[in-house]
Amino acid sequence: DRAQKSMLVTLADGTEYPVNFLQKDNTLYVGIDGLWWREFSGDGQLVSLLLKGRSLEGQAKVVLDDRELRNRIFAELRPKWPKWLPAWLNGKLVVIELHSAEVPTSS
Repeated sequence: DRAQKSMLVTLADGTEYPVNFLQKDNTLYVGIDGLWWREFSGDGQLVSLLLKGRSLEGQAKVVLDDRELRNRIFAELRPKWPKWLPAWLNGKLVVIELHSAEVPTSS
């Protein structure tokens, strides 16, 4: 319910994924189920986004070592996810820092 709709993420190799996201200022948060989160390991990668009708770019990186951040963001992004499931089943958090100064607002 709280995810702010969806956007299209395009990886450097051209692969596209529609994803739900949560936006806070110039940062987008995405929960990834499946193995494609590995694309964002290490330094992450540059991604292209189609967000609210606008083409943007950002640096996407998976967050594996900050459980507090993950839990806080997922509480907003996935509020209906069953609390009894182990954390490893609740996907991985990917943080995208947008490059554009003209970022669409959350509304």
